[in-house]
Amino acid sequence: MPWTNTVTGNAGGVSGGNIPAYNPSTGNIIFGYTQATVSQSIAINNALATAGTGIQLSGYKYQWQINNDLTNGGGNRGTLTANVSLTGATGNVLESFNYDYNQNYPGFTTFSGTQLFANRYSTTTASALTVSFTGKDQNFWAGYYGPRVHVDDLSLLYSVDPCKTNPAYSSTCTGFNNVVNTNNLLDSTKGGSYLNQAFAINTALQSAGVGAMIHGFNYGFNYRVGQSFSGCTATNQDGSCSWYMNIPAYANATVSLTNSSNQTIHSKNYSFTGDGTSGSVSEKYLLPSSMNQSLLGTGRIVGSASGTNSSIEGAWATMIYTADPCVANPLYSSNCKGYAIAIENNLHHQVHQLQMLHSPQQWILRQGCQRMILHSPHLPLLLHLLLGVPPPPQPPNRHRAVHLPEKVHLHQLLIQIIHQQINLLLKVAVVNPKQVKLRQQVIAPANQVLV
Repeated sequence: MPWTNTVTGNAGGVSGGNIPAYNPSTGNIIFGYTQATVSQSIAINNALATAGTGIQLSGYKYQWQINNDLTNGGGNRGTLTANVSLTGATGNVLESFNYDYNQNYPGFTTFSGTQLFANRYSTTTASALTVSFTGKDQNFWAGYYGPRVHVDDLSLLYSVDPCKTNPAYSSTCTGFNNVVNTNNLLDSTKGGSYLNQAFAINTALQSAGVGAMIHGFNYGFNYRVGQSFSGCTATNQDGSCSWYMNIPAYANATVSLTNSSNQTIHSKNYSFTGDGTSGSVSEKYLLPSSMNQSLLGTGRIVGSASGTNSSIEGAWATMIYTADPCVANPLYSSNCKGYAIAIENNLHHQVHQLQMLHSPQQWILRQGCQRMILHSPHLPLLLHLLLGVPPPPQPPNRHRAVHLPEKVHLHQLLIQIIHQQINLLLKVAVVNPKQVKLRQQVIAPANQVLV
């Protein structure tokens, strides 16, 4: 990446020096007789484009080499300082750190370190990290006889806010209140010297909706390490032992999770030894990022035990998930599977409410809405959407005034028409002061109907 305010050049020479030089073959910056600043900037969004969401910048690491041969009258020497700044979207400086290299470094000397910011910054707050060097040849010679700089590394330090990728991480995460646990998905009565319990994730969450998000699992089991065996298992004709066996007691288990392609995405092994010991395992595993249930495959606990009275048993597991909100409310989003049907049912309900109005002021509202709908230029479209009546043919080279290809727009269209008619009625009431009371009588039931 090029350095700003530089020209291509080498150390020494008898010409140039009013602008710092950069040698692409060595990667060195060489200052001349005019004090100047060179810099490079890291665009944070580009540098962390594949790092995920919820990024928090915490600092940077650096390593560079400095050559400032102050005691050599014919060497590269002069004044030299460095700066690293973190800036915001408008160029405002959020953090700034200075480095002084006005000391004698006769050969290239490496400087490295880690610098933490005073605060943590998101990628929406911080825009760029800029490193700059300001230097000058103290001899004021033509050519490039000032300090030399070689930058080896400048990299950002960051972490990912776990709440952004998994709301089950903490009770303070947004969305944590919607996180729930399933019942036990395994048969806890099974076990012994061998255990193999599994559950298919999409089957276990059939009632949670296709949009259910899995955050992790709680699981556990009981283990018991019995008695080891050591002794003779075969004898010779003279009674001497021909085969000794030493069988240690143990209890082992493996907990695993696969994705929908049957690839293992999490696995943890447990091993217990020590005759006469027992215990229980109870743990939680949270996914690095919550996943839709359709992307996951199977959860499994496999175990084995050896030795007298050794066992692996009582396995249990629950899923930590957030149900698809469309299951409880298909009007939650236009992407919900039942959104169109819910809109239609809601519309029929509101039309029914209008038809049930009986008071004089409600009759005015009802008649006005009917007239507005019947005289609306959108009536053919309404009939087409509600009753399947074919829309009238359109003249050639002419576009329809309103394009509503989806039935889900019908609700909004009718509500718009009804509100227009209410506004007309209210204007009449305002013009005639004697109808102020009527205006009040009309708007109250209208709002109740349209809520």
